[in-house]
Amino acid sequence: MGAGSSIENNPWLNPFPLSWETLPPTTAAVLVESLLYGMHVLLFFICCYILLRRRRPLQLVMLAAISVTFILASTDVAISWNIFIRHGRMLVESDTRWFLDQIYPKFLLHLANNFIADILLIIRCYVVWSRNKVLASIASVLLIVATIFGILSEGTKTPALKKFIPVYIFMIFIINLGLTGMMAGRIWFIARRVRGLLGHRWVKQYNTVVAIL
Repeated sequence: MGAGSSIENNPWLNPFPLSWETLPPTTAAVLVESLLYGMHVLLFFICCYILLRRRRPLQLVMLAAISVTFILASTDVAISWNIFIRHGRMLVESDTRWFLDQIYPKFLLHLANNFIADILLIIRCYVVWSRNKVLASIASVLLIVATIFGILSEGTKTPALKKFIPVYIFMIFIINLGLTGMMAGRIWFIARRVRGLLGHRWVKQYNTVVAIL
């Protein structure tokens, strides 16, 4: 019963027609994506300004990485608007199989963007944790395993493999949550230890960094 219902509701295995009723959610998704992209543009230029001021080897590596992620994000949004503007009629006359084929490149961009972003997160955590190679190695292995699940599910058009998408999303979520929490915890711990030496002003800056993370 569960397997049959899963197949029936799978838009890859059992495409259903698009209509005017399915257009509003699609339009909302494009608008929200564009809003988030606008925030990405602002953050990208802020990061460029900060990293270009220091010009250290690690900062230049991070600058190159965030530039690649920005290009991928720009391409992602461009694909959405290309479908919405040039193929708007198909959004109410075709079916989900056509739609999924059109947005398939977005899945690949999503995989690549996530991988690069998490590599940067691992590097930052590695630095904050005094270049702890064990921590970086464990996180890297988990990221590779998660990416394999992502390639098998999001990176292919095989309907039977789409069941692994939740596994990929869950692993990426845990990796991001874990690394961010470890960085914030480490900075908070150091701030408490040096409170007596640096004073309240510097501890407040440490707490600000934790809040940003």
